Amino acid sequence: MTVSKYAPLGEYLERQQGDQVRLSFGQLENLLGFRLPKSAYSQRAWWSNNPDNNVMTKVWRRARFLTKSVDMDKHMVVFMRQKPKPPLSDGQKAEQAKSRESLADLAARNGKRQAVRHPLRGALKGHLRLVGGTDLTKPADPHWGDT
Repeated sequence: MTVSKYAPLGEYLERQQGDQVRLSFGQLENLLGFRLPKSAYSQRAWWSNNPDNNVMTKVWRRARFLTKSVDMDKHMVVFMRQKPKPPLSDGQKAEQAKSRESLADLAARNGKRQAVRHPLRGALKGHLRLVGGTDLTKPADPHWGDT
């Protein structure tokens, strides 16, 4: 397994006692030993908790933290410790099993051996609205990949 260049952040967060950790972008860069990419300073989405977002997101999530707030003007980020999820009750476990069974039954009734799509899939189809002048061919971040 390759060690991420952002690993020092994960190690730092894991050592923290409190539920919140507030860092300036500069403090974060000192901790990491290099400058954050330009997109960290210009695009709030860079700080998203989406696990598919970027390598650094995976690091803070692995340390059981999420970004709580990001102040793009003041270059500050607040990380919040994730609380462990409580174990499922017997009723919740039964409901999950029932849900899985009903999807399997639906697939069997339709003679399909493949996974059944969730009933809400496509529910928002036709509801996307673009702001006038939006160029979908233009890169969202022309500096992506710059470090």
